[in-house]
Amino acid sequence: MNDFTVRRAQPADEKQINDIFSAARAFMSSLGNPQWQDGHPDEEFVRSATGRGELFVVCSGCKIAAVFSAVERDIYYDGADIWSGDGNYLAVHTVAVNSEFRGCGCARFILSCAEQRARSVGAVSLRLDTHELNAPMRNLLTSSGFVCRGQISVRSQPRIAYEKQL
Repeated sequence: MNDFTVRRAQPADEKQINDIFSAARAFMSSLGNPQWQDGHPDEEFVRSATGRGELFVVCSGCKIAAVFSAVERDIYYDGADIWSGDGNYLAVHTVAVNSEFRGCGCARFILSCAEQRARSVGAVSLRLDTHELNAPMRNLLTSSGFVCRGQISVRSQPRIAYEKQL
């Protein structure tokens, strides 16, 4: 098991983050999952999210093991009537694990960090979405106590929405 830490992404991390997203895109494609095949998340997203303090890296020693973003409000989520309530929430997006760290518990660590962050900002739930063909993420969410809330549209693409009450 790895000893993971989490911190906000820094501009110096951007190349490694983009490489992780590129490898994750290829991995998803190899599984028949069309998610992210439109190029998102791209370099501009990484630069912008890093600048806003919304992008986080999970580190194992000196290596970036994973990346994710977290925001307190999400335009794609706010208009959907599928959620369990109207309270504050934390939305987690762009979860990607470095291929060297797949199967090491890194994605579960991300969910744990997101829960801690959500509680620290007064959120009552944690929300995520994924493509219906993203079986690894859907299995992780279900086994981590998230409930499938239905379908939403993100960047004009259908996604399956999950929520966990805190």
